[in-house]
Amino acid sequence: MAYRSLIDKQLSLAFKKAKDPAKPAVFNKIVSAEFDFNSLDVDVETEPSVPTLVIPIEGTKKPEGTKKMVKQIMVKSKDIGAINQYDTVSFEGKSWTIINPIRDSGFVYVLEVATEA
Repeated sequence: MAYRSLIDKQLSLAFKKAKDPAKPAVFNKIVSAEFDFNSLDVDVETEPSVPTLVIPIEGTKKPEGTKKMVKQIMVKSKDIGAINQYDTVSFEGKSWTIINPIRDSGFVYVLEVATEA
């Protein structure tokens, strides 16, 4: 068995066993977005939503002088594939925007996400 598949198998097990901190989430992946200046419409092309588990690794922070809440989450990179700045994730009853990918180990993403307060 290759190391990559062994690590992925153990990672899947770890996310399943992290029952309390793991939260069900849905990633909404945006492939492209175009703005039409004549009609003032936004044309967005999306991929199907991706259900997965996320683990919040820091409590929610509210940066001073802003109207947003910021949180760090961890998610298996194999579950969601490549990410970009337009993708969103829905969990805890809110839609969060990915504002800063902090770390990509090849197996796990650590992401900073934000939502309006």
